[in-house]
Amino acid sequence: MNQLAFADAENTRPVNSITMKRRQTITQTALNDMLKGETVTAMKYARKMNTTRLGARIFDLRKLGFPIVSLMKTDKYGERYAEYFIQSRDIPKSKELAVKLKMI
Repeated sequence: MNQLAFADAENTRPVNSITMKRRQTITQTALNDMLKGETVTAMKYARKMNTTRLGARIFDLRKLGFPIVSLMKTDKYGERYAEYFIQSRDIPKSKELAVKLKMI
């Protein structure tokens, strides 16, 4: 059973294999970006991956044990948004976890 499947165990909505595969791709892409020391935001992923559910994928990663930090920021128009990242000191441990979970 895929490690991400249990993250939706409480969800009553059926998840088909295409939806699950896309969810895994978005989750893995966000994780890979953060493991490279990059930050991820909902706006970046709306453009990059055509998704507005980055917060849900971050929730899934946290549930798996990844120490993801949220930093609230304000853009030039006064709109608040979350920037997600893994602190540099936690990247090696997070890479080990990702390998153990077969995510990279």
